[in-house]
Amino acid sequence: MKRRIICKFWEVVIAGFCILAYSCMPLHAQVEEGAPAGKNPSAHFYLGPGMGIDSPTGIIGLSVEAPIVKKFSAFGGAGIGFWGLKLAAGFNYYFKEAPLGSSVGVSYSFSTGDKNLELLMPVEPLSENEMITVNLLPAGSISLFYSHSWTLGKKGKFTLFTGYAVSLNKSPWEVVSNHTLDDISVMTLDLLKPGGIMLGMQFMLGI
Repeated sequence: MKRRIICKFWEVVIAGFCILAYSCMPLHAQVEEGAPAGKNPSAHFYLGPGMGIDSPTGIIGLSVEAPIVKKFSAFGGAGIGFWGLKLAAGFNYYFKEAPLGSSVGVSYSFSTGDKNLELLMPVEPLSENEMITVNLLPAGSISLFYSHSWTLGKKGKFTLFTGYAVSLNKSPWEVVSNHTLDDISVMTLDLLKPGGIMLGMQFMLGI
């Protein structure tokens, strides 16, 4: 339960930081004087940390992106999320040229889940809080999102993104202990499972 509280705290912090960053950023890409509108010619791919809510890297992790053709790039991510370890892969379509400016993307994410997790939650029949043991089962989601990338230094870029992740699993958990979850507990687990509003950021260096 303590781990869930800590995760929830960081979710609020990350959401607040992302909203603040969105409000402070200009409405157009900040390209350095003399720099090309698209990728740095010497950068074959971009690598760096990412964080967010239902993001490809989970709460926090590592992301990599490689331009394929002028307006398309492929990316992957790995990190730690609410539902265990998280792996993701997808594609971005840039309105001008990859990997800077505005883009839309699609990705598939897989979360490993967690076993024998102890949580204090209300259970039937009286909706009283009791310590229960649950297994978080592996779960997947498909995400659609909008992102915008700005240059960061000579070879780096900073990206903000928002979107929505569609869960591919209705109830990816099982109660191990002899308890029956009430409606509030089911709703809580349903909110924590992969899927829902996406909000996040990435700092990446061209290599």
